[in-house]
Amino acid sequence: MAQQIKAAFARNQNTLLQDAIGGVALCVSFVIALYLPGLL
Repeated sequence: MAQQIKAAFARNQNTLLQDAIGGVALCVSFVIALYLPGLL
């Protein structure tokens, strides 16, 4: 199973990085959206 995970990570390394960046961007935008009403 560990070999399968390593192989999948090696095949999709660029895609996983892009997905992680997208996830962080979504979290940041949600936090900003939640704090925005309090700032205005």
